[in-house]
Amino acid sequence: AKRRSDMKLTFKYLDIKGLGEPIRLALTVGGLPFEDVRLSYDDVVALKGVAGDLTKHNGSPFGQVPVLEIDGRPFGQSGALLRWVGRECGLYPSGMKQLRVDMVEDTLADVRRVMAPNWYKNAMARKPKDGSLPRSTMLSEQQVSSVRWMVQEEYLPERMWQIERLLMEEEDPDANGWFVCGKELSIADLSLYVMMEGLLGICPKANTYCKGISAEKALMHCPRLVRLIKEVAKHPKIAAWNEEKWGEHYDKGFGGVTADLHFQKLGLNLRPKPKTEPKKQAEPVNPLKFLLLVALYVVFMILVVQFI
Repeated sequence: AKRRSDMKLTFKYLDIKGLGEPIRLALTVGGLPFEDVRLSYDDVVALKGVAGDLTKHNGSPFGQVPVLEIDGRPFGQSGALLRWVGRECGLYPSGMKQLRVDMVEDTLADVRRVMAPNWYKNAMARKPKDGSLPRSTMLSEQQVSSVRWMVQEEYLPERMWQIERLLMEEEDPDANGWFVCGKELSIADLSLYVMMEGLLGICPKANTYCKGISAEKALMHCPRLVRLIKEVAKHPKIAAWNEEKWGEHYDKGFGGVTADLHFQKLGLNLRPKPKTEPKKQAEPVNPLKFLLLVALYVVFMILVVQFI
């Protein structure tokens, strides 16, 4: 097998953070040299297939990005790439610690799945063949708004609280570390950082993650998770990477790449988790259903009057 230093790595992804940034950060933290290629959407389409030959692709095995070329051979699927890079860079542990990392990664994958309708304004993801969105499953603005409300008010807060409970298993994080695996930084910490940074609006020009959804409410009862995100942001190699690659996109007024003032503001809003479930906020009413019910009621009353 080749030594790490002998491998030629080329990482291809869009010029955003998104699903590719945890992999870039893992390569950076692990000290594994790579060429960072930023693609346009047209470039991604060009990678999908070879015209006239269904047996070949044009650089993306699954028609998607990110793609990692290892000595010229392309590999795809962000989760697989992140775990491989993590293993090569000492950021994907074994044994029980690996289980902790995988649990967090799978939980974040669940969150991304419920965000997908908001990304695409569609009940389905892009077609794997050509990347287009199916017209028959397009969602109305009202439906997208309902999805966004449900994710922000129900799904995201509960999922982040579940991760918070996992972090609370460490009784003395000051001594033993704030990361998912204590003092050991892992790919799970990088994934949490990129997602939460995006949902907190810390780097909006490069990392919105899911437009219209904020993590501030979700993190209200999660001081351990907030501290984890802050610790990742302060990591010397990650701070240097962010300054070099994304520095112009960070708000200097909030502390730049480490977002110190942003985290300070977030910390002031933290509250203890209540022991009992608060009264649930009512889900938004679909105006079309409301109007339909009103119309049925009017018709019913007219019929009643006619028969009296």
